[in-house]
Amino acid sequence: MKTIRWFTLAGLACWLAPCALPQSLPNLPLVQLAYTVKKRTVNPQGELKEKIDANDRALNAATRTGNQAEVRRLLAEGMTLLNGEAWTDQLDYANSLALRADHVFIDTSKPCALRLEQIYMPSISLENSLTTKVSLHKPGAGRGGAPGELLKELATFDEVSRDLRESPFLMELDLSTVADGAYQIQADVFDGSKLLGSAGLRVTVKKDLDAKLAQLEKDAGSLPEALRADALYPIDFVHNVNRARIDTGAFEIGQEIATANEIVAAAKAGKDPFAGRTGDFKRHYVLRSAAEIMPYRLYIPANYDGRRAFPLIVALHGLGGTEDSMFGKTYGMLPEAEKKRAAAAEARRTAGADLPPPGGWVEDMSTGVRCIVGFNSGPPVQ
Repeated sequence: MKTIRWFTLAGLACWLAPCALPQSLPNLPLVQLAYTVKKRTVNPQGELKEKIDANDRALNAATRTGNQAEVRRLLAEGMTLLNGEAWTDQLDYANSLALRADHVFIDTSKPCALRLEQIYMPSISLENSLTTKVSLHKPGAGRGGAPGELLKELATFDEVSRDLRESPFLMELDLSTVADGAYQIQADVFDGSKLLGSAGLRVTVKKDLDAKLAQLEKDAGSLPEALRADALYPIDFVHNVNRARIDTGAFEIGQEIATANEIVAAAKAGKDPFAGRTGDFKRHYVLRSAAEIMPYRLYIPANYDGRRAFPLIVALHGLGGTEDSMFGKTYGMLPEAEKKRAAAAEARRTAGADLPPPGGWVEDMSTGVRCIVGFNSGPPVQ
């Protein structure tokens, strides 16, 4: 008989079939890129080179046949070898684990359903059913990293299947007492007292989330077409994360809903919330070929009023970036724009009106002002 040991939050086995795709695994091209960079950095020689070469031959074969689960296993094995560690049956098992959910944006007024699965069949030999202990943590550093501070022990489940590909272990947790915010749920799998491996899932919880999104969708239906994508963006983003199309990233659901509601309120009052707006802000458009609402980030100089043409910079990020990339520390476009705007203003004040008026981006004292746009995927679809 299945035994369930209870902790602060209730948990129980749930045998209903899942109705949605799981959350996304780490982006495979980025994992492959990290492996390639690691190989070049380590530059393996001798016995290690022989092991890596053999691993790469198997990796190429798995890639040709489209066996992505095996590709992930071999990438994990290769990274382990390059880190100077031995690839063991236990590591093979640990890397096979995945904790998944129908919803990673969780409405805490409803039960939280999770699935402990495996993405490939490991080589380890197991004779007995297993145990999993589920706990709640602060988010760890980086995607897929170790969990942060332990906040609560959630539940312990016995009689977990040895084959989680054939029989994923289904759980249901009560998170109704958990405060709104971002967390990491951790499932540790034991064979008796021996820890075999762990799987983590980053989630964002918010009370009455489903009702808030439903009301926002209803309100957005009456907005002008030009504003509808801006208001519907939080709903579309949550939907795509839950369908495993994109990762959560730095998305703040409470802030995004509040921003969308401000747009709705302004429109209902007969105002365009973006008319005449300057500074740093975001807009959204429908990328019809992807059936997705895409964000883009704008910086408009404070003195832009539409009466004079300004040069425009369109910045497209690379692999793994977002619409925020060009505004961050790596490229520093926004701080540079602010610095040059201030310098231009000071130069104008001290040298007279022949200089261009202070704006967003001034290449030198003769080229004038530029607006900056950081796109998440490409120019807006007209």
